[in-house]
Amino acid sequence: MWYEYPIPANYQKQKETIKQSKKWIESLESRDLIQGFAFNHYYPVSGTLNIRFDCIDEEKLKIIRKELEREVKRLVPNYVLEERLWDAGKTPEYIYKAYEFGSRCAFLFWHIMHACA
Repeated sequence: MWYEYPIPANYQKQKETIKQSKKWIESLESRDLIQGFAFNHYYPVSGTLNIRFDCIDEEKLKIIRKELEREVKRLVPNYVLEERLWDAGKTPEYIYKAYEFGSRCAFLFWHIMHACA
């Protein structure tokens, strides 16, 4: 199940949040807490960044929630965790995977850019 966590933030905070969360998000996967991840900017439409995780285990979700709140509060101190099923779980899996692919490409791009710098 894909869970979505909206983070109200302006465009700059959205970029900072994603960049600063990159290693943490990748660690969730390496620790087998998630099966996938995606993020989406909605600025300037709504001023919201959505971070999404594919996870089916309630115990793992508890860890994700706690760590997410800690990570986000570093940049958005007044952040209050909100969780919902991404699109109420109605979207076909290939759409979720397309968003995930785009997010992974962004992480790969940043990795390549840092390696070349």
